[in-house]
Amino acid sequence: MKSWCLMATKVKTFLHPIIRSNCNDYIDGSYFNAELTAEIYSEAKDSIRITYIINLRNEYIENLISDNLASVYLNLYCSDTIFRSSYLINQKEGELILPSGEIIGSLEVEPIILNNSQIKQFSPTGLNKEFGSNPFSIEAGSPLALGEKDVFNFSFAERSLQDLIRVQTSSELNENEYEISLNSNVITIIMGTNVRKAWEFIRSDSTLRPYLYMSIYKDTFVEALGAVVNGDSTDEFLWAQKLREKFEENDFKFSDTNDFSKVNMAVLRRLGSKGIATVAKNVQ
Repeated sequence: MKSWCLMATKVKTFLHPIIRSNCNDYIDGSYFNAELTAEIYSEAKDSIRITYIINLRNEYIENLISDNLASVYLNLYCSDTIFRSSYLINQKEGELILPSGEIIGSLEVEPIILNNSQIKQFSPTGLNKEFGSNPFSIEAGSPLALGEKDVFNFSFAERSLQDLIRVQTSSELNENEYEISLNSNVITIIMGTNVRKAWEFIRSDSTLRPYLYMSIYKDTFVEALGAVVNGDSTDEFLWAQKLREKFEENDFKFSDTNDFSKVNMAVLRRLGSKGIATVAKNVQ
């Protein structure tokens, strides 16, 4: 995956002609689009299957693709999980399987054609006369065609609370600090570099994993539960709905509880079997 593929569509204007909808750079009937479907894939838990049919009408760009001078990609983005990737498409029809946990909420899929290397004499036919007759010099990674973006929405009713937690490393935070973001369908724990190293090390060892429930997971659930209790406009988020469901199972009363000590105690009870109780069993 080339990094410029994900950045290409952020540019609003280009100095060379582009095939795209509602654009008259080409006046010869050229078009580019993708027929897309996206669905929950039943053969793998919580994974997503995307099927595509690529439609391109422009002989010049088709020849560039055949000569490996340009390529077709599907750009994928999910804001809730901060998943962003670009998939090289080698066939006009096919499918992609996205791993479990990558997508929650909405998925944006956008087809794009990029040139693979510099083209010093880009001179397609069928252009609007405003481009004149001189060829264009185009740098590698420039878009040659942009398709319409499709948005698909998914809900996974059987997700656990842990499935709705993501981690992200931040160079802007102190290396030994972390903070918790509750502003999307998933809870994001933003970690300094040392925190992320410790997180990965502890998660990799089953004997150490209970300490996460006594530290980072505990802090995360206390902050999340407090936000729900305080009515901080969280009800629309998947993590809040799942959290409310789980804590109501423990007879936690959301309606009459607005006390940090009660919130903290409820989280301790909920996580105790995976944290403190597990550690205590190993104490000689």
